[in-house]
Amino acid sequence: MSTTTTSSATATSTSDDGSGSAQTDAGISIVAFFTALSTSLVIFGIQMGFFLLLRNKLARIL
Repeated sequence: MSTTTTSSATATSTSDDGSGSAQTDAGISIVAFFTALSTSLVIFGIQMGFFLLLRNKLARIL
């Protein structure tokens, strides 16, 4: 029992210079970058707060 799968790819161009739409929208926006940065800083602050609260309760931490 054997199966054969064939696929064909066709290139489409959306502009005159041959580049697709992803070429113009590459990267991350400034708003998305600062949103991700602020979210990570908030999570870091919460983790540090838990560490500072729990380090006096647990003997194995420092």
